[in-house]
Amino acid sequence: MLSLTLRQLAPVIVGTVLAVLWWLVQRRGTPRLPRLVAGLTLTAGLVGLLVESALRLIGPLALNFDVPDAIVKLHADFRFIAPLAAGLIGLGLLALPWRHRRGSGVADLAPRGLFSFARGGWVTAVAALTALVLVVTVAAGAASEPDPATGHYSYYVIDLGNDTSMGTTIYGWYYSLPALIAIAALLTLAASNMILIARPPLDTTRSADTSIRAVRTRNALAVTTGALMLHLAAVLGSLAGTASLHASIPTELEATKFWTPMASLVPWFQALAIIAATIGVTLWASVGLSAFSTRTTTAP
Repeated sequence: MLSLTLRQLAPVIVGTVLAVLWWLVQRRGTPRLPRLVAGLTLTAGLVGLLVESALRLIGPLALNFDVPDAIVKLHADFRFIAPLAAGLIGLGLLALPWRHRRGSGVADLAPRGLFSFARGGWVTAVAALTALVLVVTVAAGAASEPDPATGHYSYYVIDLGNDTSMGTTIYGWYYSLPALIAIAALLTLAASNMILIARPPLDTTRSADTSIRAVRTRNALAVTTGALMLHLAAVLGSLAGTASLHASIPTELEATKFWTPMASLVPWFQALAIIAATIGVTLWASVGLSAFSTRTTTAP
């Protein structure tokens, strides 16, 4: 069980280590967040790590212990949307506290908008990743058919001829439509988060205030990207299982073997799923670690 658990948790372990190494390099160049903001930021980062770890532990636990069927079914139904739900919770925490600045002296009243404190690379990454998720979602959904037992569009069938077919589950419309709604909510909340961070007038300590808002905006985009990455990893892992479907039908001479048209992509799906999960965990962990910066600022 230990080896299986370690394999399952490998992206979480490796991703966390990578985030720590990056934090050790960058910590002195990152402004210290106000105490309340730092606490909320740490909590937001832990949400993603805990959710992903729990999702990955269900499998080994179910194989070695008497896990209730309700939990196993819950995992099967919500494993794709859970990372996105974690992203919504994380963004809700990162948006806090909601407050207007009321300091003495002169404040900067220049108008600021959605991208005032965002780096273009982060915005491009979110947009590109969203487009990739949509492409994979539509392709998998189009390949899905109603499950004979439930009627849900979560079944993949290959006609083998002579009234013979083989089939298995797939990330079809039954799973992807709720996920698309969650992705839309995630992107909307990320944009709202960035506006809430940017809108209050800059404090008189403009440089420090700007640095803090840049970090908070980066964290919002990192949580969004991390949630999308972990969702994509779950989808790719599921597609790897679907693509590995095969059958052997005996004939008079020898058994005839059949594979899916995607069989050659199984190693790619598996590798990309691991990479996506590792990147997603790294981003979530980096958000939590940003609460421990050592650089002092004078902003409140």
